[in-house]
Amino acid sequence: MVNIILTDIIGTTSPNSYVKTLMQDCSKNGALYIARASPGALRIIDKIKQETGLKTGEEVIAYVLSEIDKRNLKPEFLALCGEVNVDGYKTGRLKGEFFADVPLALQRWKQNGRGIYVYSNGSEESQREMFRTASQGDLTGLIRRFFDTAEVGTKYEADSYKRIADRIQTGTRNILFL
Repeated sequence: MVNIILTDIIGTTSPNSYVKTLMQDCSKNGALYIARASPGALRIIDKIKQETGLKTGEEVIAYVLSEIDKRNLKPEFLALCGEVNVDGYKTGRLKGEFFADVPLALQRWKQNGRGIYVYSNGSEESQREMFRTASQGDLTGLIRRFFDTAEVGTKYEADSYKRIADRIQTGTRNILFL
């Protein structure tokens, strides 16, 4: 019996166009964010500088955005943009954008005993903040846990879904992935 819902975000709970909003925020505010970046973000920036020979954080942000635009979704690129976006959610620059029927569907699934999990390219913290700042109200209370590709692997690998099933202590046959 399927009793777990594992949902993606972009194209599933939120419009594809929301990616553009996130990338625009990262582009516009990435350089400003570097001045107050978390230690994790600074480690990512330093690693990318070493790998590429880039000199400034601003160059790193521009490089990362161009790589993401080419669909190079390396976990560290997504994590760095996610850090900027988390800052955007926390400062009010960004609000989570969801299809109108998503909050009701999540509520119904939870009321019917379904466990609801999220698995997306963005960092767990970025996902959590997106759901927390939804224009329809805080949706995080409906979600049991968030998973990202940096933690469990890409969405194109069967082992990623097995890792998630192991972490939530269920079999893959009990999970419906949206």
